[in-house]
This record gives sequence, structure tokens and C-alpha cells, in this order.
Amino acid sequence: EDRRIDGAVIVALNVRNLEEDPLLPPLSPVVLRTVAAYNTFFCQHFPINHKDAAAGVPGILYGRYAADTYAGGNPWVLITASLAELAYRTAEA
Repeated sequence: EDRRIDGAVIVALNVRNLEEDPLLPPLSPVVLRTVAAYNTFFCQHFPINHKDAAAGVPGILYGRYAADTYAGGNPWVLITASLAELAYRTAEA
């Protein structure tokens, strides 16, 4: 399985206390590049993201990883919610 892009990373970034982590704060280049790469991947990976973008619907639905086939390999609401939480935490930083 190819898990170079794994939605669990987004969840893990929320589990850690990023605000107090001197090595990986929310606005660190590593966190921002990770989110940007995941946005690009998942936007291209799921047809619903194509349809939403064409319709002007904001946001990107995230999945678990590229080769995921569980339950059809669809976006996962909990990982997408973790992305939203990370966005709010980054905005507060």
C-alpha cells in the first residue's frame, strides 16, 4: 500500500499540543507544506472534490490514503473534520 500521503498525519497533528511544541508549531513550514500537499492530492483523488470545486463549493474532503479500498475508498468525515480543526488551530496561532 502506498501511504506516503496518509490522513492519519492530519489527525496526529491535532492530537499533539502544537501550540507548545517548539519543533513543530502550527505555522511551521513543515505543517503548512504537509497540508498543501494533502490538499492537492485529495482534491485530485476524489471525484466529489472535482464536482464541488467546479460548483464553487469551498473545502476539500480528505480520505485515509491513496490505495484505500475500505468502504469504497471514499472521503472520511472524521479526517476531514481533523483538517478543519487544524485550520482553526493554525488561525489562532
